[in-house]
Amino acid sequence: MPIGWFGPNPKDVPWPRFESCKALADWADVLAVCSRATAENRGLIDRDVLDALGPRGLLVNISRGSVVDERALIDALQEGRLGAAALDVFADEPTDAAKWRDVPNLILQPHHGGSTFEAIEEAKALVVGNIRRFVRDQQLLSAVN
Repeated sequence: MPIGWFGPNPKDVPWPRFESCKALADWADVLAVCSRATAENRGLIDRDVLDALGPRGLLVNISRGSVVDERALIDALQEGRLGAAALDVFADEPTDAAKWRDVPNLILQPHHGGSTFEAIEEAKALVVGNIRRFVRDQQLLSAVN
């Protein structure tokens, strides 16, 4: 499968970088959204990008819900302008199920993107390490205040 990408900063990678998200969507069959939530990319996946992806295209959002304009996504799926979508993040979490009730060609999944066996083991080790340090009055590995 050919791979292309778009991002704000060029990188030394072997895949072609597109000049805009819309240009990438116009080229791609599947658009996987993997980005941070920032003010600059809020609503980045809008009607124009969804229309560029087209009626045979698939949108997959595993990043942050704010990156996708959910109203534009719902409209695109209901009108057949987008082929399908799979989301495991939402603008408001938990998302209101009624919002998605009559939307075709859609898979909704709670955010499990980081729940690999390795990540779960690392999280457990971090919790245990912090508890041990706390009861010994030592500096925590990852303090949050």
